Amino acid sequence: IAAAQFAPVSGDIEGNLATITELAVQAVGVDLLVLPELALVGAVDGTNAAAMAEICATVGIDGLRAIANNAGITMVAGLIDRDDDGRLFNAAAVIDGDGVRTIARKAHLGAGDCGWATPGDRPLAWIDLPLGRVGVLLGDDLRYPESARVLAIEGADVLAVPANLAWPPPTGGTPGAENFILPRQQARENKLYLAMANGAGVA
Repeated sequence: IAAAQFAPVSGDIEGNLATITELAVQAVGVDLLVLPELALVGAVDGTNAAAMAEICATVGIDGLRAIANNAGITMVAGLIDRDDDGRLFNAAAVIDGDGVRTIARKAHLGAGDCGWATPGDRPLAWIDLPLGRVGVLLGDDLRYPESARVLAIEGADVLAVPANLAWPPPTGGTPGAENFILPRQQARENKLYLAMANGAGVA
């Protein structure tokens, strides 16, 4: 399992796919690669989210599937999902060479999501892979203990968390592992492995 941290460029799906391709090539021997929240599209708002969702559903998914197929891996990648009613969701797709295996929708929206995204309306997502049962949360979802607990009760072995979190702040010193005390604690309390990819430069 690997978590690949990078800074997705807003609106540049082709450029972000190129970065993801490079990261997948580097992930030699990895079965599961976790990418940041909104890895495909970068930061969005109410003016461009719908257009980005359209590209995610076509070029984005096709690109991710091709990358996963060429690398022989499964990826968890942040993107925008749209339902039949046109509602948009901050989401993450679990995708391999055969296509999308499942999609998780972020339930607890952050300040940057509220102008365009709808809170997730599905049960928390998990999927069985050869390495074990993988539960998927997005960013702020991990701040609420019930989310990790529900996935643990569902039998998850691993938490895969695409994120773009700047909170909680570091406990002191240079930003680093200390930023992520809360996510690690959630995993520890629920006896889960944690693979969290935060957007680079966020915290």
